[in-house]
Amino acid sequence: MTNVPNELQVFVGSLPADFSCDDLFHCFSQFGNVSNVKIQTPMHDKKKSSFGFVSFDDPEIVTRVVDLQHVIYNNIRLNVEPKTQKSYQGNANNGPQGNPRNNNYAVRGGNRGGNRGGYRGNANNPRRGGGGQHPINSPSMTGHDENAKAPKQQQQQ
Repeated sequence: MTNVPNELQVFVGSLPADFSCDDLFHCFSQFGNVSNVKIQTPMHDKKKSSFGFVSFDDPEIVTRVVDLQHVIYNNIRLNVEPKTQKSYQGNANNGPQGNPRNNNYAVRGGNRGGNRGGYRGNANNPRRGGGGQHPINSPSMTGHDENAKAPKQQQQQ
């Protein structure tokens, strides 16, 4: 099912816990030829209902089913939406995977110094992390590099 394009799949939400793949197949086969079904159950939150994906052979069937917005099967209302690709943003355990907030650590020098210190340390606590320039003396804060003045003053003497 991973190679099936989104145009041939529908997302089915609000599946009861005891809803099987066979139930999902029979529910949607009334609309056309179902090529595959898949049910996903949230691992971390048992209170959330399961959801699934149904693949069809014809994109016109997908459009017709999505236009219904919900399907009733054995007195159970199932929400139907077009399948879309969700981008994974990562989390604290696996680092930056497209999440711009996590990318700040790499931009600011990581644990090896650089502007504004590293992830686990800064100029005030050099034992843990990077140190680096103090933000007030940073060229980005003052508009110029104060260290660049020294050679000019030495040349004038």
